[in-house]
Amino acid sequence: GEGPRIRIVSGSNEDDLGSTSNGSGKTSLVMAPIWAFTGRTEIKGEHSWRKRSLTNSDIVNDQSRAATVLVDGEINGTPFELERSVTKRTLKKLRFVYGGEDLTCQEARMTQAKIDFLVNTKLLGRIMCHDQ
Repeated sequence: GEGPRIRIVSGSNEDDLGSTSNGSGKTSLVMAPIWAFTGRTEIKGEHSWRKRSLTNSDIVNDQSRAATVLVDGEINGTPFELERSVTKRTLKKLRFVYGGEDLTCQEARMTQAKIDFLVNTKLLGRIMCHDQ
């Protein structure tokens, strides 16, 4: 079997040398798939003791109408596609295809339940992300 896999994402913002955060998007890149699978985020940083999920308004860029993340790959050898899209006010789309079968339900909470079951999203909370 394979051992643990480690991914390192690095970058720097060379446009704003005076910024306290380098703002190159590393955390966003890592957190986007987790958000796609769970619909949840948490704020890290200066007030990390005060964790709260970001709102849709926080997720959608000020110059955009919606935020969308598409993730595809394999879960235990079975191909999947996942798409989550929100506007500043509401969930726009949650689509989940697993093994070629579209498991998207009319109610997003039912689709999320299928994702939670097949992906075991509780494990995603064990991912470590060290900022800065």
